[in-house]
Amino acid sequence: RRVKTAEELACIRKAAELADRGYQFFAQTAKPGMAEYELVAETEAFLKANGAEDNFRLIASGGTEVTGMKPPTNRKFREGDSITSELTPQVNGYWAQICRTLVIGEPSPAQRESFAIFSEAQKAAEDFLRPGVNIADVARVQNDVFRKYGYGEYTGPKYTRVRGHGLGLHCDENPWILEDVNYTVKEDMVLIAHPNTYLPLSGYMVFGDSLLVTANSCVPLNHTERKLFQK
Repeated sequence: RRVKTAEELACIRKAAELADRGYQFFAQTAKPGMAEYELVAETEAFLKANGAEDNFRLIASGGTEVTGMKPPTNRKFREGDSITSELTPQVNGYWAQICRTLVIGEPSPAQRESFAIFSEAQKAAEDFLRPGVNIADVARVQNDVFRKYGYGEYTGPKYTRVRGHGLGLHCDENPWILEDVNYTVKEDMVLIAHPNTYLPLSGYMVFGDSLLVTANSCVPLNHTERKLFQK
């Protein structure tokens, strides 16, 4: 299950491509005054119309009061909101995931500062991930970025669940990327590294791509621009 065949990887690549297209639709469709459930419904329709058998998604919107993602509500987007989303379409039985954050209007300095930390943490995981490393250290290199900036307390279970996980026949497979999980990474595994957590700078933020472990490193299966989106 954890090490994928060529046929399985082909399915996951298709799911990752659809995740990219789905997020582009999501970002283009979001607008002030729109309710969370309206944006999710339109994105679900787009994904299903383009080949998704299913899609696991979470969303949140708001500011520093937002501590995590959840199913969509009737809350309407306002200027200055961060909209966090996790899109995970299923294609031919296999799942891939993308996590991005979008701001309605011009991002504040605090939102930009916060996103820069998330971006650095995700890059640390991607640069580190390769066969032979321990999954605990994939979590550690992400958490160490938050610790470096004085946000170590926000790497624990009160504020975050995992720093990533496996992908395949389920949208949230083992191994979970946590500092207390002991597992050796192998070639042809597919994992998402996402340093999703709450920070007091900006509230909850997300950022992550599906990653294929190669012979000596890893490659992203998503190709959506790595930035703080704005609308």
